[in-house]
Amino acid sequence: MKELDDLNQMEKTVLLIFCYRVNFSLDAHLPRQGIVKNIGKSLAKGVKNGKYVKKAFQELVKNGFIKSHPAGRNMTYDLTKKGLQAGNILKNEI
Repeated sequence: MKELDDLNQMEKTVLLIFCYRVNFSLDAHLPRQGIVKNIGKSLAKGVKNGKYVKKAFQELVKNGFIKSHPAGRNMTYDLTKKGLQAGNILKNEI
């Protein structure tokens, strides 16, 4: 499993934007479609199709920074404690 130092720049950016979207809360759940779309708009215009954003998001889920919850037809996602700690570190680095 990756730790914060092992994440690439895109993964760190996606994690930080996700933290801001859920207001650094462990209780907020968001659907992936809205997250990826919003993150793609937040990043530079060079990331047009969101392929890299989706891959970075999947890596964050795989490595335990974000966890998934089935909710009806859609899958929702929220922060883990590991993701919250990493998000706070990234926020303080800015």
